[in-house]
Amino acid sequence: MLNDMLDWARNRWGYVGLALDSDGFVVIKTVDGRCERWLCTGINAHFDFVEQAVQLVIFDSVSNLTYREYQVAWRTEHAVRCLDSAADEQDIDIGELDYCPKCYAHKMVQFSQGRAMKLCSNYAVCSGKSKTNGRIYPLEHLNADQQLFLLSHGNDDLGYPAGAICASMTRKLGLTTGEELSQSTVGLSLVEDHDLIKTSEFTLLNYPFSHFNRVQSTLLKNQIHTKNVNLVLGTATSSGKTVCAELCMAHTLAKGEVVVYVSPLRSLTQEKYDDWSHTFGAQYKIAILTGDYALSPDKNDEINQADILCITSEMLDSRTRKYGSERSAWIDRVGLLVVDESHIIGTERGHAVEAGLMRFTQFNQAKILFMSATMPNVEQFAQWLSVLNGLQSEIINSPWRPTPLTWHFPRYVDNGNYKQSRDCRINEALKKVTDAEKSDEKYLLFVHDKATGADLLRKVRAQGIEAEFHSADLKVNVRQQIEKEFKDPHGKLRVLVSTSTLAWGCNVPAQNVVIVGTTRGLSPVEIEDILQMAGRAGRSLPADYFVVAPDGNSYAQSSLDRLSLRILDSVAELDMSTAESIIDIRHAGNQQDIKAVNNEARLQRRKRKVNMRQVKDHQKVILAQSVEEAKAWIAHNDPQYLARYHGHCYLICAQPKVWEHRIQQAKPVHSQLVNEATLGFHILAEVDAGTIHNQLDLVNWFDRSLAKLQGLVEQKVVESVLGDLLRTQMLKGHDEQYEITEIGKVSSRWYYKPEDVFHWHTALRFVDHAQIWDNDDALAWAIAGAPSYNTDYIQRSQAKLVDDYMKRLQRVVPFASEMALPADMATYLSGKTVQYQKINGFKYDLSRVFQALRQIAKACAISRPDGYWHMLETRFRYGTTADSAKLLCVEEVGVMNIRKLVKAGIASLDDFIDVERRSEVTRILGHKKLETALASARKIIRSQYGVE
Repeated sequence: MLNDMLDWARNRWGYVGLALDSDGFVVIKTVDGRCERWLCTGINAHFDFVEQAVQLVIFDSVSNLTYREYQVAWRTEHAVRCLDSAADEQDIDIGELDYCPKCYAHKMVQFSQGRAMKLCSNYAVCSGKSKTNGRIYPLEHLNADQQLFLLSHGNDDLGYPAGAICASMTRKLGLTTGEELSQSTVGLSLVEDHDLIKTSEFTLLNYPFSHFNRVQSTLLKNQIHTKNVNLVLGTATSSGKTVCAELCMAHTLAKGEVVVYVSPLRSLTQEKYDDWSHTFGAQYKIAILTGDYALSPDKNDEINQADILCITSEMLDSRTRKYGSERSAWIDRVGLLVVDESHIIGTERGHAVEAGLMRFTQFNQAKILFMSATMPNVEQFAQWLSVLNGLQSEIINSPWRPTPLTWHFPRYVDNGNYKQSRDCRINEALKKVTDAEKSDEKYLLFVHDKATGADLLRKVRAQGIEAEFHSADLKVNVRQQIEKEFKDPHGKLRVLVSTSTLAWGCNVPAQNVVIVGTTRGLSPVEIEDILQMAGRAGRSLPADYFVVAPDGNSYAQSSLDRLSLRILDSVAELDMSTAESIIDIRHAGNQQDIKAVNNEARLQRRKRKVNMRQVKDHQKVILAQSVEEAKAWIAHNDPQYLARYHGHCYLICAQPKVWEHRIQQAKPVHSQLVNEATLGFHILAEVDAGTIHNQLDLVNWFDRSLAKLQGLVEQKVVESVLGDLLRTQMLKGHDEQYEITEIGKVSSRWYYKPEDVFHWHTALRFVDHAQIWDNDDALAWAIAGAPSYNTDYIQRSQAKLVDDYMKRLQRVVPFASEMALPADMATYLSGKTVQYQKINGFKYDLSRVFQALRQIAKACAISRPDGYWHMLETRFRYGTTADSAKLLCVEEVGVMNIRKLVKAGIASLDDFIDVERRSEVTRILGHKKLETALASARKIIRSQYGVE
């Protein structure tokens, strides 16, 4: 019956979840909208049904008040009709509700001196007279596993220890918060703390801690690192997945095979390259290939000779497309492919990862390791990996986390005004950073756009707090320096504002994470991004205490012990030359002379060979008779010490209850390969590579995809995409034989969507036919008007600029549609400054854009003078007029000097060599550069470079 009620609620209301009320009855509730709709089912967690308890409710989650209850005259044989009747009445009432414009709580009728007045139901808080209305939310949400337990009618066979979910439900009925279950529903069970494996037993690598944690020990216990099997590692953030990868890598490298590490972000790829250069660099060659590095001949040789190669997700797709060329020779030697943050497959960039893996495993059936903290459907991914390479796939999946993480949902009022709402979010973040009780703790503030980040940074610094802003716009060395400063637990940099560049996997430890809002522009932020950002909280920090005790080597450390302490059995392993204090609690608990302890350590070193560990000036050494004695001393004398390993995430949002529910309900990761906007791009690539020749090959290609495994492949979508490719002349032929055209090769080889290439193809042909190459408005539309660089949304501040531009453009291109980027680019080409962030994104990709344009022009037999495309690219890159751009070809004249020259009225080559302007040119360039520049300008004019 509960399943039937849930189906009715989903059909009627859409997205719903399950909760328990104070009497232990199951409630089906909506999680979106200003007011919640409840269906009180009359079913309790013991599956007893009380039909008198069935009712619908309108509940205001802002004021925590019930607006109205609707009794349902229950008749089992007409259940849907009974519910629909009450829901119709409920809909009418919700439609007539009034809401407070200040706090969004519903208004309620109150009588004053016989007059009816509508007042805010949250008036005391809304008016500022009170901080809280004292009302408590009456429902307790159920997590995904508890909901599954209820919907399976109490079957406790979901892979948990016997009775685990029943026990969890009992805690719920007792009105206590249900703890996170310690085991996963699928895969290998984690070993317990008393069965952790010593790091000394793994001889291929040395680690500064004595025991592997529960996840890492599970991998070793089941010998997954030595077996030729795939692994899907779906454990929580901060659970030690990187060390698991290193264990598998060390065994693969020892066999003489290559390891390839793939991540979705350049910053994360760079971090792993830097870390592993220290871990493996002495014995193995390591290389990196991301968008920050040019693929020069020397770089290509470095990659092909590397034992470990760190690349980005798009690079995997790109390099496998060129398999067989000299630049991709490394593919054949790979023995292990590590795919970090593998839930990227479910995002808008995931199609490239999926296609790249499908292509890679056609050439090499190496072992694959998937790692993700936000990928609940691990079984599907394990099945898919087996489809790809034919190997058995193991799963380690658990919510266990060595350091606890607590979620907080501070609320801000979204009144519909973007700027005011953004200011509210920023102010809420400032409240957290300036909390006097946490003045010595580090904060990582995540923003979803650079403008918010810049404003927040300015306001944090205004409070006298050391802060920096980390984004992809910074140079690699600057990003690395900021990260290094923030990682120092005793450094001055206390607050780091960041875009999502630090969210995915980067080990930047901060006790507190603040996520400033849940939207990126007008679009909601993906739940995966939110979870990844939260995962940076409470990550491992350097230990402040070395504990030396006789039982140090044999002591069974918990995973938290391993993070927070360095436990040894002898002082021989310590270099205490910089230590500030040594605390000896073996006898009187007094500080011991450092010189005496160093003498004792030297004597012990003569008896055995040890790996020395430097004690830094902020670290303390405790000499104890047992590890437990030392831990007791720390708990008594430094009670806040372990609290620094407890992470806190503050998600600033307009609907706390909604987001609390979404965080609890992990969303399965689904393939994005069959998205119509990207599928054509991959079909072209496979036809170009010779993988797909006809419809049968296309079917076989889909059979190896995650999309097919998840039942997402629709024939009508595939037929529609193929039809578009044929219509736009990217492909030619029929179902029996496909052939890629020269225009289609531009999409495949320069990594552009077919719709972008089609726009450029159409636009360049029109400009050439109309001979409007000298019209900047038309050029801006032709080049910057590709669909991928534009959206339908136009900012209010841009409206007049776009309107004026469209009036000019439609005189020469009557069929052009309204777009923001071409309008900004046309203004930019006139030499004016444009404050629009998308120009920078477009300019970043400019070299690739013009490579594609040259190839399209060649395919269409469009002829332009020598140097034309170089000149045009220069104009788009630096924002100069046609005449001014020619000055860039002059030696000793850079972009900054051009702006000065133009401001002085020197805007062409003729102006530049004009004798009457010589003094002004000299003032700007200086005497040393003048003669070289003049000679260069005369040479250009003589060779008629772009002029008559």
